[in-house]
Amino acid sequence: MTEEAILACKLLAIDPYEILPRDITQFKTKKGGSPTQQVSEQVILIRYNYYEEKRVLKIKALENILVKIQTAKHGHLSAEGQ
Repeated sequence: MTEEAILACKLLAIDPYEILPRDITQFKTKKGGSPTQQVSEQVILIRYNYYEEKRVLKIKALENILVKIQTAKHGHLSAEGQ
């Protein structure tokens, strides 16, 4: 991750791990349960889709703040050069 991306994550209180794509198989077990405590395919799909929706929203929020950080940084640099 770039310095700006790390800063954006900190500003938005987003753990960078939360924006990584996850395989649907990671949603098969009950939270804190053993691998043998599996849930239905419908629940797996609901969990996966929920995670993906939240992940996409976090990425969009990060992209928005990154634009602001980069604009401020470049604006500051161009002001210094004058």
